[in-house]
Amino acid sequence: MARTLIVYASREGQTGKIAGTIARELESSGAEVFLLNAADIKSFETFGINGFDKVVLGASLHAGYIEKELVRFIDACKTALQQKPCWFFLVLMAAATPDIAKREKDLQAAESMVRKQVPMALGPIEMIAGALM
Repeated sequence: MARTLIVYASREGQTGKIAGTIARELESSGAEVFLLNAADIKSFETFGINGFDKVVLGASLHAGYIEKELVRFIDACKTALQQKPCWFFLVLMAAATPDIAKREKDLQAAESMVRKQVPMALGPIEMIAGALM
């Protein structure tokens, strides 16, 4: 059975809800899933991810920045993360824009911002629309 770690950071709770939905979907397909809020991990340096087969990372984008808790986690664990299949999802309002050309432009800009902040190479980033609180 695949063991999957989902680590997310959330300001308003939407990213946490989405991470929970991803966890439930993976569990329904037989995966063993561990869901963690990056803000709840006391010491990134001692947090081991070697017992996991796959990792999913999630954050939201506000004013061009993702949550610092997730960036710190990735920075502390990047060597181990780079040795595993790792996916990244980003929650942002631009993903809900009905204007296709504007949405694509905004998503490209968001992806560029995330790649500048995350201290490791990332594969494709899944963009997910959030909710306006």
